[in-house]
Amino acid sequence: MGGMGRRGGRGALLAVFALAGLTAACDDAGPASPFDDEALLAEEDALALALLNDDLATEAALAMAEVSGPAAMRGGMGPMHRQAAEGLAAEARLRFQEARAALADGDQTRAAERAREARRLVAQAMVEAGGARALRGAAERMEHLEDWVRGEMGAYEDAAGLLGELARLRETARRRMQEGNFLDAAAAGVLAEQRHRFRHRWQQMDPADRVERAELMVGLAGEAVALAARILEGAGGADAEQARFLALAEEELAQAVAALEGDAPWRAVHLAHLAQWSALKAVVLPG
Repeated sequence: MGGMGRRGGRGALLAVFALAGLTAACDDAGPASPFDDEALLAEEDALALALLNDDLATEAALAMAEVSGPAAMRGGMGPMHRQAAEGLAAEARLRFQEARAALADGDQTRAAERAREARRLVAQAMVEAGGARALRGAAERMEHLEDWVRGEMGAYEDAAGLLGELARLRETARRRMQEGNFLDAAAAGVLAEQRHRFRHRWQQMDPADRVERAELMVGLAGEAVALAARILEGAGGADAEQARFLALAEEELAQAVAALEGDAPWRAVHLAHLAQWSALKAVVLPG
């Protein structure tokens, strides 16, 4: 197995072990960050414009929206939520396409605006499957991404710089949550997912190592989801919000398996990683 696959495996195992050991979660938002809104927006736009032409970075965001429709049905939220999620995901894809076209025309302002709209649409789609908690979860996940990068520094271009980006986006999201702006907090989380993909040396990996890594990640995600289901069953069953997160994890896992079988290893890795996180959230949510 390639070196990055082994390091990624150890990081993924931490998520599985965390499900067994975590019984409560602290929620310390910390003090508001004294950042200037315009400066924050300018940095976000710059980060977004730099990756607009990276297909996998765009797909990393869209996968979070496109999984929401079937997850809503799996979680018992009904066809109206599925249709709404699918419509929002389609709109997000169109906005990303418009952003890329604007960038090609040299209109960076329009490109940034369309990319911003796309990220917010992704966040809105997530609500259809996970409720309002999904927005908070998308923002909270950035800290997990930072841990992931620290666990395999050699797998990223300028890992230290990426950690700085993720930390600033996390602080931005935290401040927005304190202000009650959960949608834009989650949109910052979507951008963090994109930057994480953008900086990963995925294309430099041997194709066989990519498949091996994807197989490992999907397998570990399967363990995490199964373990979460057993923990919740042993605790007397899941409440409505836990059930939605578990349903989301199950759908993300199902789509990760489909991506692996469909020769899309990066999508499989990304969805498997999301499945582990959603399974963890289902267990620690009551805290």
